Amino acid sequence: MRHAKSSHGDPGLSDHQRPLNSRGRRDSPRMARWLSDQGYEPEIVLCSTSQRTRETLQLMLDQFSGEPEIRYCDSLYLSAPESILWTISSEHGGHSRVLVLGHNPGMSMVSSVLSRQALQMPTAAAAVLGLPAEPPAHETPSHWLDDLSQQTPLQLAAYMYPKGLDSHGEVAS
Repeated sequence: MRHAKSSHGDPGLSDHQRPLNSRGRRDSPRMARWLSDQGYEPEIVLCSTSQRTRETLQLMLDQFSGEPEIRYCDSLYLSAPESILWTISSEHGGHSRVLVLGHNPGMSMVSSVLSRQALQMPTAAAAVLGLPAEPPAHETPSHWLDDLSQQTPLQLAAYMYPKGLDSHGEVAS
């Protein structure tokens, strides 16, 4: 998932310090409700350390029925796909439902590579990726995320972004 819409209003703040704007504060819980309603609540959240990703996460947490483990990772701040994949592989903590909260262009790139289709990740967009129904036959690591790489065959299970939701958080018709 990419962080929600941030503010560029204070030129004195570094990129890392930029907060969410009002649209970002509105969209974060809406996207969390969608994830929850679809059955995609995370067991663990790997979150960039930037202000806007932290705020996105905080606004999402109340919408989840459980309390996911949270790990803030400097390695997710404006990172390349390889770094995102390495972070997931090394930080998933044995959990299978992992929410990665980061930035573009890395989130668009890693989602596109893993799903094998071009995905745009506007602010607060979520791409849900998982194992295909019949994963390829090969020696399986101790956990399916342990050896995550650009060659890992994943399937796009769902994709949503705020403009795809109506004002009630339901899929727009």
